[in-house]
Amino acid sequence: MTSDKKDTIYIDIDDEITSIIEKVRSSPQKIVALVLPKRAAILQSIVNMKLLKRSSEEAKKHLVLITSEAALMPLAGAVGLYVAKTLLSKPTVPPPPPSPDSIDEGLEQVKEPETPLDPQKPVGVLAGFTDFEDETIEVDNEEPVSDASTKKAKKQKPPKGLKVPNFNKFRTKLLVAGLIVVLLLIGGYMAIFVMPTAEVHIKTNTENVSSSVKFIASPNAQELDEEQAIVPSVSKELKKGESQKTPATGQKNVGQKATGDVVLKNCSTKDGDLVIPANTAISSGGLSFITDEAVTLPQSILTGGSKTCITPTKSVDVTAQNPGDNYNLSERDYVVAGFAGVQGKGSDMKGGTNQMVKVVSQGDIDGLRQKIVDSFTGSAKDELKQQLTAEGLIALEDTLSIGQPEAVSSPDVNTEAAEVTVNVTMTFTMLGIKSEHLTPVIDNAIADDIDSDRQKISDYGLEEAVFQIGERKPNGDISYTLQTLVVAGPEIDENALKQEITGKKEGEARNLIKARPGVTDVSVNYKPFWVTKAPKEPAKINVIVETVDAGSADNESN
Repeated sequence: MTSDKKDTIYIDIDDEITSIIEKVRSSPQKIVALVLPKRAAILQSIVNMKLLKRSSEEAKKHLVLITSEAALMPLAGAVGLYVAKTLLSKPTVPPPPPSPDSIDEGLEQVKEPETPLDPQKPVGVLAGFTDFEDETIEVDNEEPVSDASTKKAKKQKPPKGLKVPNFNKFRTKLLVAGLIVVLLLIGGYMAIFVMPTAEVHIKTNTENVSSSVKFIASPNAQELDEEQAIVPSVSKELKKGESQKTPATGQKNVGQKATGDVVLKNCSTKDGDLVIPANTAISSGGLSFITDEAVTLPQSILTGGSKTCITPTKSVDVTAQNPGDNYNLSERDYVVAGFAGVQGKGSDMKGGTNQMVKVVSQGDIDGLRQKIVDSFTGSAKDELKQQLTAEGLIALEDTLSIGQPEAVSSPDVNTEAAEVTVNVTMTFTMLGIKSEHLTPVIDNAIADDIDSDRQKISDYGLEEAVFQIGERKPNGDISYTLQTLVVAGPEIDENALKQEITGKKEGEARNLIKARPGVTDVSVNYKPFWVTKAPKEPAKINVIVETVDAGSADNESN
């Protein structure tokens, strides 16, 4: 420093109030300038500010705070400390805060100094240096003063009469002008290359030709025979299997079977003993009993002219053929099945009871089997048609062939069960033909009905065609009659037409299109309204072809 009557002390942001007071007291100079760092929190307390003020007075120092912190100004004014923005600024006592009563009343009021500083003089002049206004205090490298107010103080005003250009305003205008130019370029590009479109409506004169074509669909043919109209056919096979359940509706008596015995007597005219085997049915009134064992009857003895049978009898145990109390019969005569000359006399049949249970009947199986077969037939036809169509073939629905259904039931017939499951498997086949094999046959059939020089077939009508099946031959060939409505007219290649009219004016494009054979009317519209030529990109041109049959055209002209 160049002066010995003032001292400049730089305060660090981490310094405590006691450290600051000690620096002020230990200064040998009368005037002490405290250069405060930014955001000096230690002096933002009114208590610390008063302690600093009191200590400087006790040490008989004139203290000036060098700071531009707005938060410190009211506190310095409240205690009467001088403040300067820079070392070259004049010190002043800032105005106190609006409510001085809010300051801590516990501290005594600080008195004004007996010899107040002249607020009109800089800090250096107050120390007795008349040339201090021209002196600049150098700041060491430890804490450079970078306050914005110091920079403003060093700025020099331009000479009077010299007008400084406003470069910010000029730059804004330049940016706006550039933005306008960019928007104009984008708008021009959109208007010339993006927005223009064209729509072309073409009406053509067509003719419907009804055709009846005979051909043979042959699974044995490998290639199309146009002269003989033999079209190769493809067979498509579909296997379907399904399992369904249904409640059992049959009934079965599982009660006890009646038992008893029958006395047999051989009255036949055959010689020798007669053997009645076991399990022979002995019946009476439609009810049958089964012999439990074999029995041998002695040779018959007939008297009185073979009218009286006196052959000895033998008894055999029998069991009712089926359970049920209806087999509980009283004594009666029986007939032995297969032995007309044998007579039987039965005892009381007893022990037959009824116990009815649900069983699987043959009707249950047959009904469910037929239900599955019916569902197969309808769905298999549609599935085969879809498969043939997916392969680019025309399905000949009348050729649908249904294989013999294979049915398996579980449990078996007459088995006791609440429900029965039937699994049915079937195989279906259908023929299909390629449309490209039919078109040459149709061409030959209607060759005399259209003018090949002016017309071309635009639609063979195969989607709506009717196929009538004829004779089925042993080798698998099937004759057919095809009924279709063929549309003949000018052929419009839309892609070639778009390429032809790109860049053309409306009248020129209309004349080019109307010159084509079969074209009766053309309308060309360009959008937006300022567009006068067709876009150069074919994708921006939309072509709509409207076909009008000859009959309709004649009616409109009349």
